[in-house]
Amino acid sequence: MEGKRDITIALIDSHRLFLEGMKKIIESNSNLNVIAIGRSKDDALQVIKSKKPNLLIIDLGLIELENLNRFIASDTKVLLLSGNEYDEDYVIKALFQGAKGLLLRSMQSELFMEAIVSVFQDRFWIHPNLIHCLIKDYKKLRKQHLEIENEMELARPLHPFTNREYEILKLLVEGYSNREIATKMGITVFTVKTHVRNILGKMHVNDRTNAVISAIRKGWVSIDHVN
Repeated sequence: MEGKRDITIALIDSHRLFLEGMKKIIESNSNLNVIAIGRSKDDALQVIKSKKPNLLIIDLGLIELENLNRFIASDTKVLLLSGNEYDEDYVIKALFQGAKGLLLRSMQSELFMEAIVSVFQDRFWIHPNLIHCLIKDYKKLRKQHLEIENEMELARPLHPFTNREYEILKLLVEGYSNREIATKMGITVFTVKTHVRNILGKMHVNDRTNAVISAIRKGWVSIDHVN
């Protein structure tokens, strides 16, 4: 943990004995200071408002997802706390809304402290039990993204170019010069100029700038990959 200043922590959980044990574990680190404990949602809101702790560790069963932003103050990080059974979708959505991670009551004290340190190094801390859920969710989102990309590709208007002309048009959009295109494609500058001239003729424009603008407007070339 960097620095000698105290890091202030508030603990909110419905289990009194667990609260006391957790407080002892945390304060075994001289840099950590538990400034408040509570057993309800109202306790948490009051603590955030009056004491502004650096970290709030709270039983996820005490808060509704739609009200999570009330607990995530600008200067207060939030770690969710749960038993071994929890709603995976809830936790993932909570992470997207700003929670910094998930702790389980059954965790060993070493992991518990590791999680707190990670949060104050501006990292997320996810219990290993939840990692597979995040991977599964990522794969689902990635699949949806690829499906959307494919639909956009299919919807893109047909263009009048040969494969070679189309590759050169994409390079024109990326800002390559004739010489750079020739080097990249392994052809002569003269050949590149011939292809460019054919592209301009098919697009009924007088210069490469207007060809680029027209190609983008018609959706023939995507600019998402252009630096």
